[in-house]
Amino acid sequence: MTFGEKIQKLRKEAGLSQEELAYQLEVSRQAISKYLWTIFSTGTGT
Repeated sequence: MTFGEKIQKLRKEAGLSQEELAYQLEVSRQAISKYLWTIFSTGTGT
């Protein structure tokens, strides 16, 4: 499981949207989305 997959799994288990996670991390939702997309599309993050 990649780092991005772990983040997504934990986010869903906590019942948070990407927007809510971004708010808690004090970054934009777009930053979360871009970060996760980059990890998933490149297969990196382990």
